[in-house]
Amino acid sequence: MRKKLQKNLTAERVTQLKTLSACKVESHLLTFLLNRATESYAKCHCLCDARELFDEMPQRDGGTWNALITAYSKLGFPDQVFSLFMCMTRSGVFPNEVTFASVLASSATASELPLSKQVHGMVTKFGFCDNVILGSSHVDVYARCGVMNDDACRMFYEIPQPNAVTWNVIVRCHLDAGDAKEAIFMFSRMFSAAVQPMNFTFSNALVACSHLSALQEGMQIHGVVVKLGLQEDNVVSSSHVNMYVKCDKLEDGSRVFDMLGFRDLVSWTCIVSAYAMSGKTLEARKIFDGMPQRNLISWNAMLARQDMFGGLIGMRR
Repeated sequence: MRKKLQKNLTAERVTQLKTLSACKVESHLLTFLLNRATESYAKCHCLCDARELFDEMPQRDGGTWNALITAYSKLGFPDQVFSLFMCMTRSGVFPNEVTFASVLASSATASELPLSKQVHGMVTKFGFCDNVILGSSHVDVYARCGVMNDDACRMFYEIPQPNAVTWNVIVRCHLDAGDAKEAIFMFSRMFSAAVQPMNFTFSNALVACSHLSALQEGMQIHGVVVKLGLQEDNVVSSSHVNMYVKCDKLEDGSRVFDMLGFRDLVSWTCIVSAYAMSGKTLEARKIFDGMPQRNLISWNAMLARQDMFGGLIGMRR
C-alpha cells in the first residue's frame, strides 16, 4: 500500500513538473513572439503601436527592452531611449552590448556628456570594456560632446585592438573637430597598424588633405586607392576630385572623374562644382547639361563662382 501511494505521488509530481515546464515554454514562446511583433512595428515606424504592445506585455526579457530601445534610437528619439534605459536597469534586467550601443548612439545625437560618462561606467561594470564596437561608440560620443582631446582620444587608446570602424571614427572625429593634420596622421597610423581603411576612411583622409592643400599626401592616398582597386568607388573618387581641385590640379581631378565606370549624382555634382569653383563656368555649364539627372545641389554647384545676376542673364541668352 505504501509503495503504491509513493508511486502515485511520484507520478503526480512528474505530471506537475511537465505542466510547469509546458507553461514556462509557452511563456517564453509568447515573449519571443511579442518581441518579434514589437520589432516589426518599429521597422514600419509604428512606434505608438510598438510602445502599446510593450506596455501590455505580461512578461519582458532583455530582448523586449532592446527591441524598443533600438527602435527609438534608430528613429531619433533620444529622450525615450534614456527613459526606457533607466526603467530597464531599475526593473532588474541587465543591459547587454545591443542596449549600450543604442543608448550611446542616442547620447551622440543629443550630445549628452554626463549620461555618456554614466553609461561608460556601466559598460565597464558589466564587463564590456574590451568590446570594440562599444569602444568606437564611446570615441564618437565624446568627440560629439566636445571633449575630443580629453575623453575621446583617451578612449581610443584604451581599446586593445581597434578595428577599421574604430580607426574611421577617430579619423572622422579629428576632421570634424577641425584638426585635419591630426586626421591625416591617424590615417597613416592606421596603415602602420596593418588595418585596411574603409572607403569612408579614405574619403575622410582626402577631405583632410583638401583642407590643408596637402597634394603630396593626397597623391599617396590616391596610389593606395588604385593599389586596392577602389578607384571606381564613388565615395572615394568624389573626394579625390575635390582634393585635386583644392590643390589647383583640376585636370587630375577631371581625369579621375573620366575614369569612373559608373557616375552617380554625387560624382557629377562634384565635377561640376570643381569646374565652377575654378572659374571655368562655361565648362561647368556644359557638364551640367550633360548630366543624366540633376537636383538643386548640382544647380547650386554650377553657380558656385558666378555672379548670380550676370550669370543667369548669360544662361538665358
